[in-house]
Amino acid sequence: MFIGRAEHTLDDKGRTSIPAKMLEMFPGQLQFRFNITVGVNGCLAMFPAGDLEKFLLGFSTSRLGMEDRLYLFRELISNIHPVNVEYQNKNRITIPSKLLDKAGLSKGSPVLIIGVGRWIELWNPDRYDEYVKGYGGDFDRVAKLFFGSLLGFDSDEKEHTAPASDGQ
Repeated sequence: MFIGRAEHTLDDKGRTSIPAKMLEMFPGQLQFRFNITVGVNGCLAMFPAGDLEKFLLGFSTSRLGMEDRLYLFRELISNIHPVNVEYQNKNRITIPSKLLDKAGLSKGSPVLIIGVGRWIELWNPDRYDEYVKGYGGDFDRVAKLFFGSLLGFDSDEKEHTAPASDGQ
């Protein structure tokens, strides 16, 4: 599972480092193969090489019309670029210029790298801040659903509050 968050800088060749902590799920490996492509909300998504194909084959498009399916697959698949992460080379990857443009990233600027469980996202930090502000969601509300599920509560169950203190 990819976890954590870090901010690095893109060098003048469009390279950045993937934090070693995010690569701990591959113990003993010195080289890692990934596929990087466009993600959601203006980020880039980076998947372990074999996983992206599994995700694509397992993805149900039944809720999408034909034009939406074609558009999704054309954009997602045509933007896939294989990248190698080498431990001995500071875990650096080179991001193609076309993808840098799509993510609003530029050489010499910061890149926010986020572990999102089954993949890694690369963000322009300002764009990520805009996404968080624009989301309008309430983290506590959705986090309660997650933690409640760990305790065996359905999302349909009403939230209970502790009884009011009588001041004693």
